[in-house]
Amino acid sequence: MYFVKKCCIDETLVLYCPHKGKFYLESEGQITMSATLGSVVHNEREAAHLTQRELARMIKVSNSTISRIESDDGIHPDPPTLKAISDVLKVDYNYLLALNGQIADDPDIRMIQRGAKNLSPDDRKRMMKTLNAMFDDLFTEQKSGGDTSS
Repeated sequence: MYFVKKCCIDETLVLYCPHKGKFYLESEGQITMSATLGSVVHNEREAAHLTQRELARMIKVSNSTISRIESDDGIHPDPPTLKAISDVLKVDYNYLLALNGQIADDPDIRMIQRGAKNLSPDDRKRMMKTLNAMFDDLFTEQKSGGDTSS
């Protein structure tokens, strides 16, 4: 799990991983460390004091699957497998999807998704109503040729 903080000086996005005790800088939407799905799964699994075999058993896959994921040998785990890994290792699911190339990595969207999980049903409905109104206005402006850059 990463904690996100904006630095006061230059608005650089900083990700902090408490398991590893490390900070990672983010530049223009891309993490500057060379994070791969395999390296994240490996590091988080070790931080959780699990063997590959233990993790595999917990998520109901073979230990060779975990080994292949961690070695970045070209395997692209399916979303349910990534969700199971995410749940066990307490790593953001959307981050794993992004590392797996299944979604674009946008930390702002990940933060909104994490926050939305904690909303009450009424608060979630209000948030969706607000977002839908904003998107409707945005798409209406784009269709009419209005400037949306302000």
